[in-house]
Amino acid sequence: MKARVIDNHQETYNVKVLKIKPETSLSFKPGQFIMVNHNAIKDGNKIDVKRPYSICSSPLNKDYIELAFDIKPNGLVSRYLYNLKANDYIEISPPNGFFTFEDSIKENLVLIGAGTGIASLIGIIRHVKERNLKNKITLIYSCKTKNDIIYHNEIKNIKNHLKNFDFYITLTQDNEWNGLKGRVDFDMLKSIIDDFDNKLFYICGPPLMVLDISKMIQSLGVEKEKIKIEGYE
Repeated sequence: MKARVIDNHQETYNVKVLKIKPETSLSFKPGQFIMVNHNAIKDGNKIDVKRPYSICSSPLNKDYIELAFDIKPNGLVSRYLYNLKANDYIEISPPNGFFTFEDSIKENLVLIGAGTGIASLIGIIRHVKERNLKNKITLIYSCKTKNDIIYHNEIKNIKNHLKNFDFYITLTQDNEWNGLKGRVDFDMLKSIIDDFDNKLFYICGPPLMVLDISKMIQSLGVEKEKIKIEGYE
């Protein structure tokens, strides 16, 4: 189906936030993604390319669907998305994916992301906030430098208005950062999370990072069924 571009703005130096309005209203669950379909040129040949992009907006937002993406130098779709302007049209596929949150979930949430992995996690946070749900949320977000933090101001603002929300940002390549430093590891998890029982874990980021953290959490006694993972390249 077609979707009209409402806005396409620079969020960080290498990440843009795209807001689109599908021609038909879409229902989806927090954490799901849509496919963007594009007719690209590669090596002089026309090819059909599809790429998944996590939905950042809450399902309660009927005005638009929001996507956040980094610009990859050789990315056939990201370069296309980067240049879109208001009132352009793109082709998308319906929402899909099992990395989802349901209103019926009563456990407290631990959301762990890296880079653009924040996209699906911010969608979950926004939904819990807008629905005024009682789940306590702990966000652990890893980036390279302060300039790579996506939705930084919004995350800080949510902290000021949502009493059940805490966040921890750790940077791996920023010596001037006064907060947590380094990759998310066993010791960091134990220092942030005082009780691993009755919690549901969502981990989104590069595949190796996702698998490593999932194994760490399981080693701390968390059942595999309590861990949702989504990796991206």
